[in-house]
Amino acid sequence: MTYVIAEAGVDHEGSMERALKLLDGATGAKADCFKIQYYAEGFRGAHRVLPWLSPSQVVMLKEACDEQGIDFLVTPHDEWALEFITDDLDMHRIKLGSNDWHLLDAVILLGSEIELIISTGYLPYNSIVRTAERLDEKGIKADILHCVPKYPCPANEARLWSIEGLRASVKRVMDNPHGIGYSDHTRGSAIPLAAAALGATVIEKHMTLERDIDGRNDTTCSLLPEEWPPFVQGIRDIEQAFAP
Repeated sequence: MTYVIAEAGVDHEGSMERALKLLDGATGAKADCFKIQYYAEGFRGAHRVLPWLSPSQVVMLKEACDEQGIDFLVTPHDEWALEFITDDLDMHRIKLGSNDWHLLDAVILLGSEIELIISTGYLPYNSIVRTAERLDEKGIKADILHCVPKYPCPANEARLWSIEGLRASVKRVMDNPHGIGYSDHTRGSAIPLAAAALGATVIEKHMTLERDIDGRNDTTCSLLPEEWPPFVQGIRDIEQAFAP
């Protein structure tokens, strides 16, 4: 079954009310996982200082996910956030984005108790394969996601053929259970649905409460909450179409 991640990222804009609206959209669509990005207060992204939820608010968000029966996942952007996730939240699954590979050594030091989901970005195959080998040596289970970090990513640059290339390359070096998936930054839902048809075991797609907002690049490649139910259902229909 394809694992569907609703990536709220920083679309909460520092508001717990917005965060809970996004969570309601993810659970209403029957996504498997609700994800945010986290960092120390004052962290600067590509174009601005990123909006922040306090640690206590993130704890409340995790509790709300538990109550609604949806997995909670966090992408740390700095070592403070990584420590908060593993120690304060006591979470053992981590998502590293394509810009967060500087945290890889710190994650590997955590050892086999950690499960990792990691996006590849523009990293060359040899770096990805070597990383897969390192994770396997430490007994860390990992899902590796093809990703083109462009906001939005044009359909003709999505390079979905990389999914099969990653699957073949990683299979040669990893003994631990793992999956090959896709983290999407294209407009609409056609490209991630195609990735599901190609056998992606994880699909990550951004969610927003409003689209195409200046200075908020993630909103250009996001689905609105009302667009999420048909998106998730489309993935489930594709699974049925390929069922034996």
